[in-house]
Amino acid sequence: MTKVSMEEQVTIERILADALRARSASGTHAAVPTVGSALARLLDSYLREQPSWQFRWVDDLLDQRVDHLSGGVIEVSGSMVWGERGRSEQWTDPFLASFTLSDDGNEVERYVLRFGDANAASVPYDKRRRSPGGDHSRTWSFVFQK
Repeated sequence: MTKVSMEEQVTIERILADALRARSASGTHAAVPTVGSALARLLDSYLREQPSWQFRWVDDLLDQRVDHLSGGVIEVSGSMVWGERGRSEQWTDPFLASFTLSDDGNEVERYVLRFGDANAASVPYDKRRRSPGGDHSRTWSFVFQK
């Protein structure tokens, strides 16, 4: 896989902003499919640059939960699915992202992506636990921010 270009990253961020804004208007904790796939793609663009992530790929975000916090911050948590090139097995790890949208809601101003529990092994896809994200006290394996 090649590195996501700046133009493609901006496109991913716009998709996220649109989906989060639409989700915000619904007022529920329901999953929005576009959010999960956009977050998986954004996370994958960062992980590809990590030597420990070589030959791996990110697939999708399952068991999504979207929460609105004070200060206009939106959090998305769940189980991120990933795999290794050449293998059919997939694994899951906890994921938590925090977003701040622009005042008009059209752009993502800031975000923090947190992935993987540094103190726990990845869980095989078929044995995953529901909604493991959202835990701010965990030691994250990867943290990326804009």
